[in-house]
Amino acid sequence: MAITARKLTPLFQVFDMRRSVAWYRDVVGFEVVHTHEPDGHLHWASLKLGDAVVMLNSKSEDDVQLETRETRVEGHGDVTLYLDCPD
Repeated sequence: MAITARKLTPLFQVFDMRRSVAWYRDVVGFEVVHTHEPDGHLHWASLKLGDAVVMLNSKSEDDVQLETRETRVEGHGDVTLYLDCPD
């Protein structure tokens, strides 16, 4: 029996939070709904466009680059999918 899912929300790990949020907001047209930046660093953001919601999460602090695209391990360890289910 299949589960009942009301929505699916992806969480993307990004290298540059401020640049990524700006792209989703300014180029694609998403609205920034929530952010988490308790120490002045933008760690997480939720964005919405119509019924579509995406979340972005920083792979590192704003001033620290832990990984680059060249050293990234291939695969999907940088995406998490959240299913909203009634139970």
